[in-house]
Order: sequence, then structure tokens, then C-alpha cells
Amino acid sequence: MRRAYEKLFRSGYAHSIEVRESSGQLVGGLYGVAIGSCFFGESMFSRANDASKIALLALVELLRRRHVSMVDCQVESEHLNSLGARCIDRVDFERRLEQTSNDAAHGSWETVADCETLLEWL
Repeated sequence: MRRAYEKLFRSGYAHSIEVRESSGQLVGGLYGVAIGSCFFGESMFSRANDASKIALLALVELLRRRHVSMVDCQVESEHLNSLGARCIDRVDFERRLEQTSNDAAHGSWETVADCETLLEWL
């Protein structure tokens, strides 16, 4: 899996959002794969309160700026639903996937230096 994701990353498909304390310590984040205008979330983690939520907020803003129209969270959970995710049926998912996988997403994957910068985006 590690080699596969490294290859996806080098090819521009795999992306990660990392949340760090001011000391540089990694405290949360997420990663996934972008194809067309769809982002397939693979995993989130948090070592500090709400760090994964901050990563998700940054991801959503990056995707909005790139005109990405769908995020596949894979598994429904109360946590993701509380953040605005919603479950769709398989037929609707496949229809949306067909539409988005061939779209060209626009913009760059910017890095955010700090929370203040992220809040300015909003």
C-alpha cells in the first residue's frame, strides 16, 4: 500500500492534509485520491482534539477552490454526518461518479501555513 500511494502521490493523484502544532508536531490529518472532480477520502486521524476536523475543513476549502464536486467518504458515520456528509444510494453514486471522474478539476493544491490563513479563505 505504501508503494502504491507513493506512486499515486508522485503522479499527482494522492494528496494529504496535515495538521501540525506550532512546534511542528503532527497532530492530525487525512489522505485520499483525487480523480477528475471527485476526491476519494481514504483515512483521517487525530492525536489532538478536533485536528481531523481542521484537516477536513482545509480539504473542503481546497476542493471548493478546485471545483471538485464530490467527496467519497466511503463509510457513513455519525462523525462525518455531523460535519455535513450525507449518504446517497448506489445508483446515484455511480451516476455522479461517471459524471465527475472525467471532469477536469481546476486550481492547485495549495498549502496553508496556519489556521489564520485557512480562516481567511472562508
